Amino acid sequence: MCINLFPIFPGIQVPQDEQTSEAADALSSSSSTHNLPKLTVPGVPATVGGGISDEERSIWEGEKQNLYQQLDDKVREIYITLMRLFESICKYMYFCLFYTT
Repeated sequence: MCINLFPIFPGIQVPQDEQTSEAADALSSSSSTHNLPKLTVPGVPATVGGGISDEERSIWEGEKQNLYQQLDDKVREIYITLMRLFESICKYMYFCLFYTT
């Protein structure tokens, strides 16, 4: 089974067996992940236990959704630009084929 990566790009699909990365598979199957160092982000205070509060989580989730929406908008914009370019190239080729012989 394949999934469609971009609903606006028909035919661009990733097979089911290629949908996960090797790094993610290695981390999920590894039993030694408890030895990994804790990562901290400069300027972001860590709460007790290294977790984040529900309020911070909701802010970050909102930001993440906003970034995904911006990415989707940009993909659509690029797609529309490419389709217009493709259409103009097709018109030019049609013109050259039938009117310049």
